[in-house]
Amino acid sequence: MTKTAQARGVAEPMLPFIEGTAISPFDPNPLGRLNDEDLLDVYLDDPNQARLLIEAFGSIAAITAAEPAEIVRRTHASPETVRALKVAREMTLRITKADLRKRSPVTSFTELLAHLRVQYGHSIVEQFVVLFLDNRNHLITDHVFSVGTVDHTFVYPREVIRRALELAAKSIVICHNHPSGASDPSKADIELTKEIVAAAKIFGIAVHDHVIITRGQHYSFKSNGLI
Repeated sequence: MTKTAQARGVAEPMLPFIEGTAISPFDPNPLGRLNDEDLLDVYLDDPNQARLLIEAFGSIAAITAAEPAEIVRRTHASPETVRALKVAREMTLRITKADLRKRSPVTSFTELLAHLRVQYGHSIVEQFVVLFLDNRNHLITDHVFSVGTVDHTFVYPREVIRRALELAAKSIVICHNHPSGASDPSKADIELTKEIVAAAKIFGIAVHDHVIITRGQHYSFKSNGLI
């Protein structure tokens, strides 16, 4: 507090400092100007832990997608730090899922991708998920049908259709991630999609798309003429 402020009995605003740079309380989006490491420092209030996390995983998205045991193994993070990161990820997932429930995930492809990338894009194992939609193309729920190894997962089309009928879904969006980072579909991906589309058609269920998600890319079967 300056001598002038002391004399007036007025407390000066506290400005948090990140790497020696003050965040102004008058900046409309001060946190948005920070890089991932500095933002983690603000959130965790631990610059050393923020640095270790970024060095180990590269980005906030990869950190929050990592399993707690992996975070501890690579950074020796405390239980409090791991808990804080999982809370941050869950809040982000709920925000993106709320967007899908309010909008049509088929016409709002950007919102769909945002949700899928946050939830599955940085996973180190392959996951196969189906989004079930009502007659207005609003999200009913999403369901992970299989979690595989680094590069393989098992899915049975009849399980997908059975769940769609249970939910009275009128259409679905298929998604799975490629931990390898390559977004192009494999021959098995294409064949499985054909089987699900054929089975869904029998029951009048539309398959809007099959989206492959990676850390930085995506592949749409519909956009590429495969659906």
